Amino acid sequence: MLDNAEIIEQEEPVSSFIIMSMRQFLGVILIGLAAGLIVWLLQIVLTNYIFSPILCRDGQSSNCGSVENYSIIVASVIGASISLLALVRLNVYRPLLVVLASLISLWGMYALIYDKANSLWVISLILFVIIYACTYGLFAWLARIKSLIISVVLIALAVLIIRLTLM
Repeated sequence: MLDNAEIIEQEEPVSSFIIMSMRQFLGVILIGLAAGLIVWLLQIVLTNYIFSPILCRDGQSSNCGSVENYSIIVASVIGASISLLALVRLNVYRPLLVVLASLISLWGMYALIYDKANSLWVISLILFVIIYACTYGLFAWLARIKSLIISVVLIALAVLIIRLTLM
């Protein structure tokens, strides 16, 4: 009688997402907040204490008008590097994709936010930090997709949408 018995195997449903705990997701949001704060503060420090004294010595330098651009580029790269290390330490799936997507989508955002906030540093700081946290959270969520191609396509679309809205 046991010879005729059929063994029925149940297949567990396979998720197309890598599991991310709430602790990990909140960690990503906090890393995004910290990255936004680091970039914002570094931009101010680099502008006032490094690039302005070097490039605007005589006041007639052609590079003097580009001081804010240089400082936000350097600050963004440093902030991205620090946040990449933090995301790796947090064991986030595809941390480089998250950081690169955030860096590309928020490139040049400082001038836009500073202009929209009418040069009020508190408002620009709050907006900057919140937008960084939201983009890090969004891209970490999209990077969880197991298929690399689908994940990259969705992240590229999100980057494109963010870039178009920031123009």
